[in-house]
Amino acid sequence: MREILFRGKRTDNGEWVYGAFIPDATEPTHGDMVTWGFIRRHNKETGKMESVEVARTTVGQYTGETDKNGVKIFEGDHVLTDEAGWIGHVTFGGGEFYVTDEHGGYARCCNWSDYEVLGTIHDAPEGEEGETNA
Repeated sequence: MREILFRGKRTDNGEWVYGAFIPDATEPTHGDMVTWGFIRRHNKETGKMESVEVARTTVGQYTGETDKNGVKIFEGDHVLTDEAGWIGHVTFGGGEFYVTDEHGGYARCCNWSDYEVLGTIHDAPEGEEGETNA
């Protein structure tokens, strides 16, 4: 069974948190107006579950796959493709995860282990495509 995991950037300090995504209760009635949600996770320090407010636009789901370096691949990641040598980003649509390029082209991913995660679309410095995981 595939691990169901989400990540999102905290609204208070911008750090990434991982866990279950819980949309805000007003999301169904306010749609695009809602800019926050919550990641529910286990806090190892307190031993309790907690809900952390995250920016809704940064929330991405884990694909269930890892790249060639064993890094978990999430929706919104920039990836380098070995076979084509181009950088794309991971997207979800039509019930599947796939990689799109800057021109709107896409590739269905059959072998995620051929890809390398470079960073996320949310961590890109202004004017640049992505940031590497260092």
